[in-house]
Amino acid sequence: SSIIGALTSAAVVFSWKNDGVTDEEL
Repeated sequence: SSIIGALTSAAVVFSWKNDGVTDEEL
């Protein structure tokens, strides 16, 4: 389940970056 959580988090972060949201804004 931890792997699924990591993949989900990565997908969300990737989506945010595509929308122009940077790590500094999180």
